[in-house]
Amino acid sequence: MGEWFLHIGTYGGKWKDWLNLDIIPAYADVAADMCHLPFAEGTINAIFTNHTLEHVSHDGGIEFAKEAHRVLMDGGVMCVGVPDLLEVAWGLWTAPESEQELWMRRVYGGQAYEYDFHRFGYTPQSIRCLFEGEGLTTTGVSTLHSIRPTPTLSWWGFKGKDPKYEFRFTEDQNWAVMKL
Repeated sequence: MGEWFLHIGTYGGKWKDWLNLDIIPAYADVAADMCHLPFAEGTINAIFTNHTLEHVSHDGGIEFAKEAHRVLMDGGVMCVGVPDLLEVAWGLWTAPESEQELWMRRVYGGQAYEYDFHRFGYTPQSIRCLFEGEGLTTTGVSTLHSIRPTPTLSWWGFKGKDPKYEFRFTEDQNWAVMKL
């Protein structure tokens, strides 16, 4: 079996050498809901999703965590980015009136189409609890301020005793998965 790297929520930006999954068929190699991954147990080496998880409900987030655990191989890794709810709340609280609508969109999503609404928010503690509650091990949680206008809370982790891969941010501002 070859290596399978899964990119969830492409928003039209398919990644080369990755299996690109999105709920919108035009954006995907595989059109599916992230809460119901159409892959066999233990077949995925790495999962990456950025600014997608907040678009499903709290219960949907739990279903995604269960599905990720199910499809990841032992030693498989995952990186999940979401808006940092604490940072966004602080931004809204402290923003001048002229910037408050921008910060409200960071809370509720762009709302440009049916899937562009935020349905749940995450803090460093809640995202750690979500994935650890479904049997994944956390290797890191941090907030990045430079990738998007919205402060991004990133969670990294793996399934099993030891990770077999790691995520690295490349010089050309992309994510890569490296075998350990």
